[in-house]
Amino acid sequence: MKTILVTLLWSATAYLSPVSAAESATAETKPLVKVVKTFSFKVKSKVSSKIDGTGSTPGGVPIPPGIPKYKIGKSITFKIAKSDHLIWKDHSLAPDMYSPMTSSYSYIGTAKNRITMVEVFVNTNDKPTSVRISFYKRTKSGAHHYVNYYLE
Repeated sequence: MKTILVTLLWSATAYLSPVSAAESATAETKPLVKVVKTFSFKVKSKVSSKIDGTGSTPGGVPIPPGIPKYKIGKSITFKIAKSDHLIWKDHSLAPDMYSPMTSSYSYIGTAKNRITMVEVFVNTNDKPTSVRISFYKRTKSGAHHYVNYYLE
């Protein structure tokens, strides 16, 4: 079930957001903690969209309860724990994969009717250059909400 929801989230965020992440079939796992322990970026943009029985709304949708409402310009500090988990505020996400195709590290967390995914994009020295935080939530009405934050 987790795999299906993660695939759905990646597919939808690639369709509904201006930045899409290609996954590599030969991606390897390697810890970001060897390079950096904490880093901060500011929210530069956000896209909130949904898909329901009437079709898709690609932007401007109110962010549903249970998904953080970060304002443009807000600074978010991330920490990489010794366990390689990505931590910020009240989130702790397990490492998923490193993709050499997109020069990014992926982290995934699941909760009831909600998935959180973070991509940390890095330069050739593995120093973080930007972050994309994606939230997926299925509401009681059956609508699928997608919220993407882009940080630099």
